[in-house]
Parts: sequence; C-alpha cells; structure tokens
Amino acid sequence: MKNHLKWLVLLLLAGALFAGAVVVEFRAEPYRDKIVLTWRTGSEKNVELFVVEKSLNNKDFVKIGEVNPKGDNSEYRFEDKNLSQLKNIFYYRLRIKMSNSSDQFTEALPVIPKISSIKRTWGSIKALFR
Repeated sequence: MKNHLKWLVLLLLAGALFAGAVVVEFRAEPYRDKIVLTWRTGSEKNVELFVVEKSLNNKDFVKIGEVNPKGDNSEYRFEDKNLSQLKNIFYYRLRIKMSNSSDQFTEALPVIPKISSIKRTWGSIKALFR
C-alpha cells in the first residue's frame, strides 16, 4: 500500500509540474534563405500571444513577429526570411504573453543559416559601399 501511495504522490507532483507547460516542443531549422520555427503546445490556458524574438548574441532579443494562440495542443509555424545580416549564427526564442501580464520564455535556440553563396557575396559587396 505504501508503494502505491508513493507512486500516486509522484505522479501527482509530475502532473502539477507539467500542467502549466505551454510549449512542449520548440524547433528552429535552417532552410535555403530562411529559418523556420515550429512549436507545439500543451495547455494554452491564459495565453494571449506568442512573440517570436531573435538575437545575434543570445542576450539582446528583438521582436520579429507575433502569432495568436489557437487553443490547447496546437502546432505553429513561423518563417524568418530576414537574414540580411551576414552572421554565422542566430538565436530564436518565444516570449509567451500571459493574461495576467506575466511573460514566459522558451530556451533560446541557436541556428546557423543556409544562405546561398550568391546572396552572401552580394551582401558582402553592398557592405563595401556603406
């Protein structure tokens, strides 16, 4: 009986920890000349907005887009085609705006873009004349 009680308490604690989980999976993948962000949610209770943020240094993030919530257990996709900065790595995260005026954040994901060599060369030429 004690073992059953221990398992029950453990399961209840685990359930309580993940009950408030909004984003259960977050990915950022490079494609030719764009980065595609996808995420999957669990409970979206009290979620007002998903804000997509980007950084060049994993410290200073700026908003690059917004996505409205669809409801529990949904899948989302966002494309970043603004890869004009010739950086070797970008960082992406989600800021989850909650109805109680608090924000939750996903872990920042590093991505190395697959920019075509023509675009990279053209960007280098333009940079010479700035």
